[in-house]
Amino acid sequence: MAVNEYVRATARVVLYAFAYVLLEWLFLVTKPSFLGAWSLPEQFNALLVGVVPFLAAALGLHAISCLAAFSVSRLFPQTGGISILLKVVPALIAAAIVLMLVDNFTYTVFGWGIVDTTWVTAPFYWLLALLVFIYYVRRQPGAFKYRPLLATVLVLASGAALAWPFYAVGDVVDSGYASSWGGDRLPNIVMFAADGVNAGHTSAYGYARETTPNLDRYLGRALIADNAFTNSGWTTGSLTSMMTGKYPATTKVLYPPYTLKGRDAYENLPRILRTLGYASIQETVRYYADGADLNWAGSFDFANGRAIDWSPLGAWTPVFQGPLMFSDRLYQRLADRVGQLLFIKKMVNRYEAVTSNEYAEVYGISDKVRMEHVFDFIKRTRRPFFVHIHLMGTHCCGYHPQDPHFSARDFSGWTETKMARFDDTILQSDRYFGQLMALLSKRHLLDNTLVIYSSDHAAGWDFRSRVPLIFLFPGSAHSGHIKATTQLLDVAPTILDYLNVPVPEWMEGQSLLQGNLDPHRPVFSIYRMTRKHFDTDNGDTLARVVHMGPPTYGLQTMGMVVCRRWYLLSLDDGKVKAGTIGNYQNKWRATAGATDSSAPCPDDDHRPTNQEARVMMSRFLHARGFQF
Repeated sequence: MAVNEYVRATARVVLYAFAYVLLEWLFLVTKPSFLGAWSLPEQFNALLVGVVPFLAAALGLHAISCLAAFSVSRLFPQTGGISILLKVVPALIAAAIVLMLVDNFTYTVFGWGIVDTTWVTAPFYWLLALLVFIYYVRRQPGAFKYRPLLATVLVLASGAALAWPFYAVGDVVDSGYASSWGGDRLPNIVMFAADGVNAGHTSAYGYARETTPNLDRYLGRALIADNAFTNSGWTTGSLTSMMTGKYPATTKVLYPPYTLKGRDAYENLPRILRTLGYASIQETVRYYADGADLNWAGSFDFANGRAIDWSPLGAWTPVFQGPLMFSDRLYQRLADRVGQLLFIKKMVNRYEAVTSNEYAEVYGISDKVRMEHVFDFIKRTRRPFFVHIHLMGTHCCGYHPQDPHFSARDFSGWTETKMARFDDTILQSDRYFGQLMALLSKRHLLDNTLVIYSSDHAAGWDFRSRVPLIFLFPGSAHSGHIKATTQLLDVAPTILDYLNVPVPEWMEGQSLLQGNLDPHRPVFSIYRMTRKHFDTDNGDTLARVVHMGPPTYGLQTMGMVVCRRWYLLSLDDGKVKAGTIGNYQNKWRATAGATDSSAPCPDDDHRPTNQEARVMMSRFLHARGFQF
């Protein structure tokens, strides 16, 4: 067989690979996805560079086909199987293209697709793919003499896009974090949280119902932030700010599909801890609170039931983040469907997982399973570990407690019933907390583990109520109360300060171990967003922020807390509303021997007027690129 035939066959593989990736790219760009949060140059860069792994795999298979065709041509020069061998790889890609197009069409138009296949319906998809494959290998490809030239141009374009970051990015992301810890082994770290819990609904903060009995027994040795507030009323912004020490307005990760980009992606607490030698796991919820989904680069070894492979390219060139995320999405979309059709692994219909079950299963995983993953990780880990747990049983607003306790009796109204159910879900999360502490104690780890108990925001996605923030330091170090206003942004600097790691300048929070906190320090918080629900290709109903990018990045209302006062700034008309925070002074009984680490907000404080608050929030947003 002539060399030209091999060249033309290779060109077909390249063009079909680009066609497949282009169609997937168009699908993701036109549907709500992380690509929608990127600029047009970033989107095209993701396309040209993201195609490389898929193209490399296709050309690798094609090389095997070419070798087989060459061997056959030497042994059986007259057989017609040689041209068929050269068509195998493009035929497979063509079958994949048709499968994905049909699946996208049926799900978009009729609401069902491969995610709904059973033993009865799956063979129809395989039959369709087989027919496409047979048709392609039997057909005679058209005589398009410019095919090799076009394939060459596309490969060169990808090569140029691949090479550009090495020229454009001149510095390396900082990996030089070190601890001057004096002990033999760095302490373990556990961040435990339940979604949407008000401090005022926990007995640890004086609530009448005993909703946190397991936590309460440790309060005598705890450092309690009496007046902690979130930096976002939404889980995505709150957890990302807590893990980066940066305001959501700084990173622009306010709500999906925003993800961390550039240097912001690599400047996060979990990555610092991994550079110090920590093994790490995260059990939260995908899409809204998953480190890999939100591009907390280099963050966790394991996240939500899967091992995370952080590419070493990322340490040298943040520009590759987008293409790597895109190529990973390509792989996951195809692998999910092949796994479903082969009955290897069932695709998850996340909407049904959220709505159809009573036990807070989100993305097919219950809080019980989340805790089991954490327990298994702790048992098998021999290095210092970092655990991030975010339970969803308390998620607003239906509240379906597994074991009704406070809600076991009848109430006169729905509001009382709802609150009792809410309290039951907090009690259930506290049971998991008790199991965690018991495991740490049983394995003789508790005395060398820093435990942080918190929540992401108050119930109802609000920032105007206090959230729990309690530190349990090894050896009962730093116990007492912090009565000044604190924020979740302070968690990462506090952890690093305790580990004797210099707090990076890019962190906007401050360590709570230094004392002398400014009682008038404002807490800026994301409040209302322009959101929209949508159906994904996996059968999920999720939400995303709309009006992506400047001037407002989808933000409708900005919030601020100063002492006992909250403020709301409307970005539509610039008007400010204000009110008083209830129960700012914690009435929780003082623990014997505990000392106050800072003064409360003074009674004669000079709280901002509405006009002053508008100026403060406006300057804060304008300094971070917002315009309104």
